[in-house]
Amino acid sequence: MWFEFSAGVTEEIDRAEEGNIPVRFYNLKSGCYQGFHTCEGDVLVTINALADYADIIMEFIAQSDYGGYRNAFYELHAERCRKISKKLQEQIGYDRDAAIDRCREKKKYFGKNSDNDVGEDALVMAVKKSREKQKKERDSNGQGEIRRKQQGVQSCD
Repeated sequence: MWFEFSAGVTEEIDRAEEGNIPVRFYNLKSGCYQGFHTCEGDVLVTINALADYADIIMEFIAQSDYGGYRNAFYELHAERCRKISKKLQEQIGYDRDAAIDRCREKKKYFGKNSDNDVGEDALVMAVKKSREKQKKERDSNGQGEIRRKQQGVQSCD
């Protein structure tokens, strides 16, 4: 049963990733526009990775004995990462700080040693929402039960 649920989740994640976001940029070397497609989840990973990397750089500066030019270079690099992360957050309407606060609140609620995982809860909620949406679409078309009977699938409702 767990395998069936896991396979269903994986399939739904794959379908969600198909809703690609086109990213277009001007390549200075070739002198033309180029692009690629990505999904919202990949953009969120990029936002979080850039912000985390900036934090790591600042921790490194605080612990290092370097001075002057090296620290200034690393600080500029960290600031650039934060700037890109913030720009991406604004463009997709994501608030990283609010997401971290929600995660911390949930961790306080369930306790430090809890096996509950915020990411898992979000994934399960996304799957449930997707299934409810699909069921509503099938039911609104009046074909949900008909399709299940034609395919020989028993209804679990």
